[in-house]
Amino acid sequence: MWQAIVGVVVCALVAFVAWFFLPVSSRKKRELAAPATRFHWGVIATYMGNADPSLLAPEEAARILSNGWSCSDVAALRRKMTVYRDGEINHAFDVARIAWLAELAVAAGWMTLDERAQWSTQALARLRSAYAAWQPFADELWVGRQRWWAEVARSPMPESDKARAMDVRTEVAPLHASIPWGA
Repeated sequence: MWQAIVGVVVCALVAFVAWFFLPVSSRKKRELAAPATRFHWGVIATYMGNADPSLLAPEEAARILSNGWSCSDVAALRRKMTVYRDGEINHAFDVARIAWLAELAVAAGWMTLDERAQWSTQALARLRSAYAAWQPFADELWVGRQRWWAEVARSPMPESDKARAMDVRTEVAPLHASIPWGA
């Protein structure tokens, strides 16, 4: 009996050490270093903070898309992103959601990086033409969040969401300082 307990403890310890010390492959980290994709991740960070959907298991990303975004498959996701592309709330909020959903779709295995780039590149170009810098974009994103709660959810924004949105604005400030708006 004690041998089985020791075996379980050793296995748990090995699993923890492997989890803690083995490097994690984050496409986000690599792409933040690349000028072509840095702005894309800056927009996502402005919306979601330090979240990194490239680390999600495909099943988890698909669950988020299904449960959190009402997209049970890639066709439903493309329809939703088309609504955002055409304009649902405001440029800032709509484009941030397109970039975020495209990343979740890649993580879920629903989209390739090429398709993500098709959605993201067009949306980000629209964003750059609509705002002059990170701060006006972030301000309008905040307005978009509030409008979404009032017009789509038809309920007051939860205090936890307000607090998290304010935390994200602080989190992302160093990243904004490192990414030129017009590049």
